[in-house]
Amino acid sequence: IAVLLQEEGIPLDCNRAAEKLFNAPRQLLLKTHPKDLSPPTQPNGQASSVLAKQHIALAYEQGNHRFEWVHRRIDGTDFPAEVHLTVFEVEGRKLVQGVVQDLTERKQAEACLQRRSQEDSLLSGISRQFIDRAETAIDFALEAIAQFIQVERICLFERTEQLFCVSDQWYDSSLQPVLPFKVATEDFPWFFDQILDNITVQIPCVAELPPEANAEKANFQSFQLRSVVCVPMVHAGKVVGYLCAAVIHTVRNWTQEDVSLLQRVGELIAIGKARHQAEEKFIKAFRASPSPIAITTLSESRFVDVNSSFLRMSGYSLEEVIDHTAAELNMRIDPDAYYRTLRQALDTGSVQNHELEFRTKSGAVKTVLLSIELIDLSGQQCILNIVNDITERKRLENELISLVSHELRTPMTSLLGALDLLGSGQLGTLTPQGQQVLSIATKNTERLTRLVNDILDLERMRSGKIAMQKVTCNIADLITQATQTMQPMADKAEVMLIPEPIAVTCFVDIDRLLQTLTNLLSNAIKFSSPHGKIWISAKLEPENLLHLAIQDQGRGIPPDKLQVIFDRFQQVDASDSRQKGGTGLGLAICRNIVEQHDGKIWVESSLGVGSTFHVTLPIASGAASLDLPDRGLV
Repeated sequence: IAVLLQEEGIPLDCNRAAEKLFNAPRQLLLKTHPKDLSPPTQPNGQASSVLAKQHIALAYEQGNHRFEWVHRRIDGTDFPAEVHLTVFEVEGRKLVQGVVQDLTERKQAEACLQRRSQEDSLLSGISRQFIDRAETAIDFALEAIAQFIQVERICLFERTEQLFCVSDQWYDSSLQPVLPFKVATEDFPWFFDQILDNITVQIPCVAELPPEANAEKANFQSFQLRSVVCVPMVHAGKVVGYLCAAVIHTVRNWTQEDVSLLQRVGELIAIGKARHQAEEKFIKAFRASPSPIAITTLSESRFVDVNSSFLRMSGYSLEEVIDHTAAELNMRIDPDAYYRTLRQALDTGSVQNHELEFRTKSGAVKTVLLSIELIDLSGQQCILNIVNDITERKRLENELISLVSHELRTPMTSLLGALDLLGSGQLGTLTPQGQQVLSIATKNTERLTRLVNDILDLERMRSGKIAMQKVTCNIADLITQATQTMQPMADKAEVMLIPEPIAVTCFVDIDRLLQTLTNLLSNAIKFSSPHGKIWISAKLEPENLLHLAIQDQGRGIPPDKLQVIFDRFQQVDASDSRQKGGTGLGLAICRNIVEQHDGKIWVESSLGVGSTFHVTLPIASGAASLDLPDRGLV
């Protein structure tokens, strides 16, 4: 937009864009001084007439000059503009060309961006308050939003059944607080029909409410409110309260920006209150729980809090525990076992009843069942560790198993011998029905004998009475031998065994590792369908490890059973011991053998797809164990 000015500042000429911008004909603009196309004062408070002369003088002095200005059209409307004055000479006469650019849209965009930035900062501050100082967060939120949208009173109403009660409020210093009172929804149907339907109620002028809202009008006017906006607060799909903002001295048309911001603050308050209430309930349960509970950070496994039951079990004081790790307190928790449990929790969200050993401050070693769950504590990712002390139960269980196993073994041997003698016919010939009954008795006696032997083997391994007789062997020979041993069983089940060995020399107990492989193959065959395939493979891993894998195409294992199946007498289905003939001790024996080789065993499975049992063993020239880092509870 170009305007030519004479030295006195009177326009000499203008283009059509100037006419359109100032909404005035060319003849009128040529008679009007620029100061008269401006409001009396500019935003900085200076008089437009004085400031206009200064800008024109600067243009003459510098040759050109650019500045922002507020212009006024002939119809009296103002608009922001950028003015660029350029001085040039025509026939010895100095003239000024003024280019005026309307900045209305740019200023509106800048104002919008600035408001959004301010709103984001406000909402971020409120969110941070709920995390850092939940007890004062609502007061902070009400004051912050009231001052931002410039209201004189704001109240938070909480819902209890069909009643709403003022729970928190902020008010201008010139006003008095609203005394707590309850509002029944049935008394104000026009208002609450909207609130309970999650509809914001905007009342620019209370005095102009419709006749059906007479009760609401009287209520608002009793508090001297002239303009009101109320936004519902929703949590878990239910209206749990509403925010009511009001002005006292003027009527007000509520902008969409103000309403939207109130709604977002209402959402934050609803979420914050629900979270605060949940945390209070959690803290009460945490403190009162008879089970030892510890909260540790996910990143460093440092204790954040523990309850009194944990302190009694461990023997430590609260000051000794907080901000330390289990490793620093020498609790001797197996880091690898714990981190396997933690990895499973990261995948599924929680893990139940994983058995670990735990050392107290006095040096006593306890056996515990550990359940862990991932939680968010004041914005920090943490682990909830719930411990169940089963030390005494394990002691009694071991004593009972040892007693029963030894007392049963001798009579079982005699009984089996007697059944064999009877089946040989030396004591007389049995009828076909008698032979069938004898066969059933023999099979069940053999199964019971295997169970007793497995129990004794497992207990001897656990107590260290069976030492691993390690020698150097080729793992390829071991895989081949295991495959040949289980081939008759596989043929009977119509299952194909596919060995994939590699020639690697290992230092292992051949008999015990062969026992492990045949146990795993036996399980894979039992739970495979006819014409299924089973792979037994070996490969080298970094850090000088041998990785053995037995993969099947069976029914799979549920996620909640992936850990417990390695415990004693644990099976995926209780009926498996009857239908498949297992004792429930095979995998426990496998785990014990692998651990005595300083290795690891675990399973990966998908229901309906199959399972893969993994075994890793160190390839060493002696019985040296892996030097694992101490990583804490961890």
